[in-house]
Amino acid sequence: MLSKNIPGIKTALFFKATLLITLFATFPNFTFASPTTNLVNISFFQEYVAEIEYKLDKGDIDPVRGGYSIVLASALPLPGAEKLRNRFINMGIGSKIFRMKPYEKELYRICSGQFQDQESAKLYQKEMIELTGITEVWILPLIPEMITGTPDYATDYTEEKVYIPEIVINEDFQPVGSKPDKHTGPTNYTAFFNTYNSVIVLLQQKNMVELESYIHPRYGVFVTENLGALVTIKNFRSFKDLYAYKYIDLTPLVYPLSPEDFPKYLCDKDAWTKTGSFSKELSGADRILTRWLDNLPSNSYTNVQVDLMRECENSISMGIIQVENPPFFHKLQIYFSYIDGRWYITAIDNVIPCSA
Repeated sequence: MLSKNIPGIKTALFFKATLLITLFATFPNFTFASPTTNLVNISFFQEYVAEIEYKLDKGDIDPVRGGYSIVLASALPLPGAEKLRNRFINMGIGSKIFRMKPYEKELYRICSGQFQDQESAKLYQKEMIELTGITEVWILPLIPEMITGTPDYATDYTEEKVYIPEIVINEDFQPVGSKPDKHTGPTNYTAFFNTYNSVIVLLQQKNMVELESYIHPRYGVFVTENLGALVTIKNFRSFKDLYAYKYIDLTPLVYPLSPEDFPKYLCDKDAWTKTGSFSKELSGADRILTRWLDNLPSNSYTNVQVDLMRECENSISMGIIQVENPPFFHKLQIYFSYIDGRWYITAIDNVIPCSA
C-alpha cells in the first residue's frame, strides 16, 4: 500500500522542502530551535505555511461554476505560461492556465481564485497586486466556454476573435512583446478595462464615496435625456446628486465587456440588435453632447455652457453600453475621458430609444 503512494509522498516532501527554501529565503533570520525557546518562530512558520497552502487552493478554478477570477498575467506561448505559473506557485499563489475562445492559440492567461461576486474578486485583486507587484491584474468573468490551455486546442478555430487586454510578461515578470491591436494606442485600453471593472463594482454597491473620484472637477458628468419630445442636457457635480435624480438608473449588468460597435434599437421590433456589454473608441468628431443641440432652440444654453460641452466631448475617448431587451429593458451608457493619466466618467446617455 505504501509503495503505491510513493509519488504522492515525494510530491508532498518536495512541496514542504520548497516551502522551507522559500521561508528561509524570505526570512533569513528564521531558525528552528527547541520547542521551549522558539515557540513563536514555529507558530509563525505554521501560520506562514497555512497561508501559502490556502493561496495554492486558488488554482482550483472551474469555469462551469461561473463567477469571477483574477488574471495575474498572460504569456506567449504555452511553455511561457507554464513557467510563469510555476513562478506564482513558488510564491505560494495557486493558479490555472486558460485560453478563452475565440482567441489566438499561442496566448494564455494565468488565473487565480474563483469568486461568486465581484466585491470578493476585487478584494483578492488588491491582495494579488500587493503580493506580486503587478498592478495591471484584472477581473475576468468566468464562462463555461473557457478551457484549460493546451498547445493543440482549436488550431483551426475560425470564429471572430474577441479582444480582451492582456498583460504579457515572462517568468521574471518583465513585459514582452504582444500582438499589435488598435486598443494598445493612446486610449490605454488595459487601464480602461480595469477602470470599467472598478466602476461596475462601485455602481453595484452604490458606493458614492468611491465613485466621486471618477468625476472630473472641471467637467462634472453631463447627462443627456429625453423626458419630453426633445433631448436635453444636464450637468451633475456629484454621484450623490446623480443617485438622487429619480429619472436615471445606474444599475449595471454583469456581462463581459466586448469591444465592438454599439447595438442599435429597432423601433419596429422593439428590440436591440444585440444584447450585453460593449465598449467603443470615440473622439470629438462623434459629438456625444453637442449633436443634441441641433434640434434645440439656439438660446437653450449659454455660450459658456456650450463651450464646456464641446471641451468635454473632445476629451471623451471611450464609451460603454449595457443593454437588455424587453420585457427586462435595460440601458446603461457611460462615456469616459482619459485626462492627466487616469480615466473619468464625463457623460451618461440616458436617452430612451424611439421616444425622442
